Amino acid sequence: YQAIINIPEARAPERVLKICVNSRETLHTIVSQIAEILKNENAKGSHNGRRKEGETELRILVQSSQAGAIIGTKGSTVKNLREVRKLSLNLGRVLANLLSS
Repeated sequence: YQAIINIPEARAPERVLKICVNSRETLHTIVSQIAEILKNENAKGSHNGRRKEGETELRILVQSSQAGAIIGTKGSTVKNLREVRKLSLNLGRVLANLLSS
């Protein structure tokens, strides 16, 4: 793949994973591989008690300018993920208020 992946050291309990690629397909492949790694780590019991058994967590930090595209018009994408895909999403207060209206 043509990609640059960076995970700098951090004093916080979390680190920012930065992936720069030249195509969506490459990004999809890399994120899928990362999700599989996290799933395998969770299966080994390395979830530190923060999640329920069988759950895998991936936090994604996005630029503010891109958040709207992910949320969708009036939260349509998030609503679809919740209703059709049956996903549990933890959203900020402002977005949660938008979706409840």
